[in-house]
Amino acid sequence: MKNITVIQKGKEGLRIGLWAFILHFVLGGILALVVNIVAMEQLNQWINGSLSEGITFQFSRWIRTISFSMNISVFNGGGVIQNGGEFHVGILIFAIIPILVFWIADRRENKIKTFGAIEFVAYGTASLVYSLLLMGYSFITRGEILGIQYNFASLRNLIMTIVITLCIQFFISLNYNKTFSSGFNCARWILRILLGISFIVGAVGMYVLLQRYIQDVWIIIGIIIAVLPNIAVYIMFGFMGMSVEFGEQLTMLMKMINVDVGFTTISLPMRITLIGVYFALVFFLVLRIKKERYLRELFVFATSFSFISFILAYITSFNLGFIKNLLDVRFGLNIILALLVPFASVLLSGLFVVFARILKKELS
Repeated sequence: MKNITVIQKGKEGLRIGLWAFILHFVLGGILALVVNIVAMEQLNQWINGSLSEGITFQFSRWIRTISFSMNISVFNGGGVIQNGGEFHVGILIFAIIPILVFWIADRRENKIKTFGAIEFVAYGTASLVYSLLLMGYSFITRGEILGIQYNFASLRNLIMTIVITLCIQFFISLNYNKTFSSGFNCARWILRILLGISFIVGAVGMYVLLQRYIQDVWIIIGIIIAVLPNIAVYIMFGFMGMSVEFGEQLTMLMKMINVDVGFTTISLPMRITLIGVYFALVFFLVLRIKKERYLRELFVFATSFSFISFILAYITSFNLGFIKNLLDVRFGLNIILALLVPFASVLLSGLFVVFARILKKELS
């Protein structure tokens, strides 16, 4: 009976992965068609600083643009580029597309799925099927767009696509009535609170900044919608004392024009306050973990929070290479610190609570 259930879940995952890829291809095709007809010439000017190529619609470029859009929406890297790094576009709003296609592909079962080992068969199979299809398509369409050489077909991208699409399916399931351990609930709450505060702060800050330079309110709203998710993630890490790291040329340019968007621009008292708020929240949530199986749930809290933080840092990094063959555009969060800082801060805070309880017991 158990083997039959596993086979059924495997077939279900095969169906979900296939449908998700087809739906993503269709949506990517529509987006690529719009880009090729409306915006390709402007993009060429922005990237290469030239309109001399006389950009016209080409079927081969359209097919490559579909592959390009599908890969950047799951935050894959496009191979080594001229600055020695890997091409990567980490616009978080793009995640709406794969979230939508996986929700549609599995909408009948989302409400009843759990996080058990059997359901993981369906989740894992769907991610594997989707990722293999995308890798195959990426291998066929690797090449060049507007002078940018890219190759999304790599083992690293295959693994990261599986991981990210698994996270997407878990994210969808989180929106339905599920029961979670206290440790995982703590991770959910700290992310919701930090990102919620960061969205509010980011939206207000961006509006105040943009309205100084842009008069059209609809353009301001459009910019905020496009980049606010990324800004919120960067602010969230600011609560942990981390900041966005920029490439050497961008750092020099910002110094020349007297602009610094790093965490260091905040005054020392404000930095201490933000970090204090973060640790107060961590302690508040740690104290809510039930004493039964406390250490296990603490470890679940630390690993869940740090893993999601790592994924957020990875998918919001940018490396566009040399724009107009002049400015090296790359920035993002340190993914190693994004993994270690949340894990260490939660684990050490939880152990401090353990020692405090032991000390209190000894003194009483």
